[in-house]
Amino acid sequence: MDKLRLLLRIVKKYPTLLALNIVFNILSACLSIFSLLMMIPFLQVLFYQGEQINKLSELPKFPFLDDIYLEWVSILTIHGKQNALLMLCLVLIFAFLLKNGTRYLAAFFLVSVRTGLMRDLRMQIYQKLLSLDFTFFQNKRRGDILTRFGSDVQEVEYGIINFIETGIKEPVTIAFTLGSLVIMSPYLTIWVLVLLPVSALIIGKIGKQLKRDSFKAQYQLSLLQILVDEVMHGIRVIQSFKNVDVFSEKFQHINQEYKVLHSEMLRRKELASPLSEVLGIIVIVAILLIGGNAIFQGDSSLTPEVFITYIVVFSQIISPSKAFSNAWYFIQKGVASLQRIQELLEEKSFYDNINGTLSKSSFDQDITIQNLSYSFGDKTVLKDIHLKISKGQKIAFVGPSGSGKTTLLRLLSRTYSLPDNHIFIDGECINKIKLEDYRALFAIVTQDPILFYGTIEENLKVAKSNASPEEMIDALHHADALNFVLDLPESLATNIGERGHALSGGQQQRIALARAYLKDAPVLLLDEVSSSLDGVSDLSIRNALSKITHGKTVISIAHRLASIYDYDQIVFFEDGKITGKGTHLELMETHLPYRQMVNSQQIFSES
Repeated sequence: MDKLRLLLRIVKKYPTLLALNIVFNILSACLSIFSLLMMIPFLQVLFYQGEQINKLSELPKFPFLDDIYLEWVSILTIHGKQNALLMLCLVLIFAFLLKNGTRYLAAFFLVSVRTGLMRDLRMQIYQKLLSLDFTFFQNKRRGDILTRFGSDVQEVEYGIINFIETGIKEPVTIAFTLGSLVIMSPYLTIWVLVLLPVSALIIGKIGKQLKRDSFKAQYQLSLLQILVDEVMHGIRVIQSFKNVDVFSEKFQHINQEYKVLHSEMLRRKELASPLSEVLGIIVIVAILLIGGNAIFQGDSSLTPEVFITYIVVFSQIISPSKAFSNAWYFIQKGVASLQRIQELLEEKSFYDNINGTLSKSSFDQDITIQNLSYSFGDKTVLKDIHLKISKGQKIAFVGPSGSGKTTLLRLLSRTYSLPDNHIFIDGECINKIKLEDYRALFAIVTQDPILFYGTIEENLKVAKSNASPEEMIDALHHADALNFVLDLPESLATNIGERGHALSGGQQQRIALARAYLKDAPVLLLDEVSSSLDGVSDLSIRNALSKITHGKTVISIAHRLASIYDYDQIVFFEDGKITGKGTHLELMETHLPYRQMVNSQQIFSES
């Protein structure tokens, strides 16, 4: 039950619809049993003669049928058996109409619960993903996350909702059926209550194994989705290295493992229904033997017509029991999927890990880094960093790959969390500031421009949702992107495809720069924005940067040193430490590693 708490929290949003579903399911179950109990007077109308009519008063007493029995006695006495039979048939038709009408209404009201529940669950997962920090996505495979969002949610729909549907109606049907059996024959019902739990235990063992197999199968399915995602993302590399066979064999191996697990699940699922039916028939045969012998020996109060009705009513337990066994299969799969979803929803978000309470809407003085060290596990990435960045200053981080530049940039943007009292903005520890306020002070452009499926306008509005067309045009102008955007078939309304693949690399980067400019944040973080571009595109990006960085505080990671030679301060990193600070000219004179890097790129002369 603990694993269903998440579901129950969501279901609570629909109390009226659930109440209506329960009411109509109860009515449907009552009417179903009522129509079966009509067999008793039906058989008596057919086979009793005039002097036996009074035996109707000796029937088992069903409170909701007493008046109907008495009415039939009256009709039989006054109008004859044909009229009584006609009345019985009309009542049966009316009962079945009501039964199926209430059954439909129960399903009708459950549809809104079912679809709403899936909508809410997907929304919770999506909102959780938006709140998780960057390290979570570094440590998790995308295919595994997509499996939880897709097929796991689908399994919850098939399993949990199916259980809600059958778990209300079928227990009510079984309860009313057992109640009717008790009234007709307490003696036989005792045997029923002894034999049925044995069947339930056998079916329950199958369900436990199904849950274990389902969890394993969902994990294997996530691996398959991971491989498909990798192929879509890296097909050029895979084909260029002629590694198609390697990837194909890997997929084939995992796909075969999933096939074996899935086959075992389906076999157990298919076993559940016939097994429950066979067990039900065995119980029926046992009741036939016990009840028949009791009638033959003359020590039973059962009359033949009541005994026949007893068997027919009892046989109706097989159908809800089968529905329950099928639902149990789906519930085991659903619970396994729900457990995986719940693991994701219980992940601590960045806001849970660290979020301040101070409000801040401007950057006024400086950013100060004091005695900062940072590690990933046992690996120390930054060591004893001291740095001051004044408002309006342009500062560049340079150095070999893996020297800690990107890590520091992510700490500054609070993409990674760190202990208090190492980074300050305007004298306040950044951890004490509300995360949303702090991040509003920064605009980020990365080496790989992050664009989204949709139009250019939609991508720009990521930075400012209420941006006017004039503001977007101005941002594109400053990013040196307006001309090519206006040449596109639908201008701002042009769909740029998944990850912006309809645009060239340089065009993607300029859209990203325009988006950063549109945010109008006081601090601009640039992470090697032109390192992967050709010379022409690099020049275009540098022209755009000169426009959008005007009046901003700029912190840039630079690989191409030509883009930062005029910065106010260049900070050189080696092995997680700052080994040099100064302007380009100062470092050329005093810092050998920087001078060697410059000379290796052949873009400056030492003079």
